[in-house]
Amino acid sequence: MKKQFVTYDIAKALKEKGFNEPCMAWFNGNSDEMLEPVNQNYFDSLETFNTTANSDLNPLSAPLWQQAILWLAKEHKIFVELPKTRWDNTGHIIQIKQYNKRSTLCAAAKYFCADTYEEARKLGVQEAIIVIHKRKK
Repeated sequence: MKKQFVTYDIAKALKEKGFNEPCMAWFNGNSDEMLEPVNQNYFDSLETFNTTANSDLNPLSAPLWQQAILWLAKEHKIFVELPKTRWDNTGHIIQIKQYNKRSTLCAAAKYFCADTYEEARKLGVQEAIIVIHKRKK
């Protein structure tokens, strides 16, 4: 089940970019050790989790890949569309689209290739984080 969640490095980068959504699992904020996934109804939010006896673990939200992709679209208007199988069935194509804050016109699009679905998903989210970082400068 751990493969359904973003990596530790991506979770850290998302937090730096403003991600603060309730998640079903967390990383120990000091390492890539994943804490047990929990029932979403058990903790109302990350703030509730932080005030429990586990707060000394310095939890870092570990969103599902799809949750991260939806957050990037909602908060930053960056759409990670993946994967499309390459024409020769040897890999996947990832498309990153950026939209202006007040426009429905696509401001930029990038395409990447990866060998597996998992690599494509990771590459797409990493590239979206890079785009956000470049916007902040």
